[in-house]
Amino acid sequence: MLKKTTSNSFLTIASFVGMMTIGMTYGSLGALLVPIAQFFHTKLISVGYPMVFFSLGFLVGTLLVSVAWQIRRARLFLTFFSSINIFALLFIYAIHPNLNVVLIFLLISGMASAVIHSGLDSFFAEIYPKNRAKMLNILHVFFGLGGFLGPFVISLILSANISWYLIFLLMALLSIPLPLLYSRKSPYQNLEFVPMEKEAPRSAAKTIFFKPLFWITMGSMFFYVATETAMTSWTSVFLTEVRQFYPAVGSFGVSLVWLTIILGRVFFSRYLKFHNLSFFLIISSLLNIFFIFMFFFLKQIEMEFLFLIISGLLLSFMYPGLLAQGGDLFPYQIGYVIGAMGASGTIGSIITPWILGPLSEKFSMARIVFLLPVLSLITALFLITIHRFRYSTYNSAINPQIGQ
Repeated sequence: MLKKTTSNSFLTIASFVGMMTIGMTYGSLGALLVPIAQFFHTKLISVGYPMVFFSLGFLVGTLLVSVAWQIRRARLFLTFFSSINIFALLFIYAIHPNLNVVLIFLLISGMASAVIHSGLDSFFAEIYPKNRAKMLNILHVFFGLGGFLGPFVISLILSANISWYLIFLLMALLSIPLPLLYSRKSPYQNLEFVPMEKEAPRSAAKTIFFKPLFWITMGSMFFYVATETAMTSWTSVFLTEVRQFYPAVGSFGVSLVWLTIILGRVFFSRYLKFHNLSFFLIISSLLNIFFIFMFFFLKQIEMEFLFLIISGLLLSFMYPGLLAQGGDLFPYQIGYVIGAMGASGTIGSIITPWILGPLSEKFSMARIVFLLPVLSLITALFLITIHRFRYSTYNSAINPQIGQ
């Protein structure tokens, strides 16, 4: 593992910009599910396909980061894949009348986005070892900002009766500065890295594969991202198909979730020190069971949006918090663990729309959405298991007789 000994504001700012553009792409897909389905006249069972294909590509990208990422390859990875993402977004805009082509290039965009997203996560986790949770939280403030801007712009586009595919052209144009920022040599040369006190052997990444705690950590990310994806993607579908609002209102609902995620991450990164990170993650998951349930249960729009706001606040620090917890649990295999956590979460984001679509077709969406509080409950159970393990490990360290 490496630690940072000099600051570099240029790379930090470039990372913020990159995470914002990826957040905009990711956040836009949830708001675009209904407009795309209406444009191609697809059934409810396949309405989630754009998110599925993007997530499949995202899975490939996170696996690539998991096995190939090294801090000294950051410039190559970030420059190349940010360029690939621009071309994929432009192709979607240019060849939008063909759904199959759109899905293929969404897969490519997902792969490129994942390399940037997981690469920046690994980058920050390595260069900020002492305040990992805080810096990852700040980094994901910009992901949330992009997640808010994407659906917000879409709501404006739909309200003005402009075609949905224009958003891909806008995202491509906004992404053009990224390869220019990441390709510069000088910022990387200004970083000085020195070995940590303990270096993990090369085979260490393979050994943690057989540890139960590793798989419990992966499970917590899987079910959390499944919950988040359902909230940020299917909120628009729920408001449009079940509550019968206009698509612009559904897009506004997605924007509202991302806005509260931004505000929550700003608040938690500034005012919470995360001395007991696992405890805060557990409390957030447990509280979200109630607020997600009430959002789908109530039929008064004002109260629905109120519970949606609170749910977004509770979701806000979960993803960066889980990454930071993974880094704390496996400090000498950060690149591998964060890549694996990203892959685990991506699988959750793939399976969620793939399951919700057919189930909604068979049992009605008004009923199936109540599976989301169950996902939050399962997340909490995984986090409680991790917390109990860390507590027992701590007690064993200060009292060797414990556990004997």
